[in-house]
Amino acid sequence: MKLTLIYPPVISAVSNMDVLTPPMGVAYLASYMIREGVDVQVIDGQGEDPNGVSIFHKNITIRGLSFDGILERVDPNASLIGISNLFTVGYPVVRELSKRLKAKYPNIPIVLGGNHPTNMPEKSLADSKADYVILGEGEKALARLCKFLEKKDSLEEIDGIAYFEGEKFIRRSAKRILNLNEDSIPFPARHLLPL
Repeated sequence: MKLTLIYPPVISAVSNMDVLTPPMGVAYLASYMIREGVDVQVIDGQGEDPNGVSIFHKNITIRGLSFDGILERVDPNASLIGISNLFTVGYPVVRELSKRLKAKYPNIPIVLGGNHPTNMPEKSLADSKADYVILGEGEKALARLCKFLEKKDSLEEIDGIAYFEGEKFIRRSAKRILNLNEDSIPFPARHLLPL
């Protein structure tokens, strides 16, 4: 199983180029998935090209890797592509990236995660080309989704996931991770980030 996790570039004004933080949520997901035996690729759309600026729409720019730069980095043998979407302001970039990924890799499922898709899963799925949304803290649900894709688990038994089954919207509530130590969440996989 190969999982590609993408932290997308951000809608940005050229004047705030100096603000850059590592995607720790993606790094936590990566470390958990590695522990579960999944081969993980991380594409840090901001950190891999922090000075990159490209036009997104009219006078709106994105900071970081271009869409083409991200598409070139995706492993074509990936079994699943995950895209992080923390803030609603970034959703237009995630939606466009999802559409471009699906056009280039039509047979690879796409899953969205983060605050925006968690709070608007039905709309996020309907607007993008994503196949699934992971709700809330995604480590356990993402691991179960990978097992489902390997035909080792049932989609109906995954908590914290949303998807369409035909025209019917399915949403199963997420369970919170209350204590990182008790729930055995490993330290973030910083080695996969361009620090």
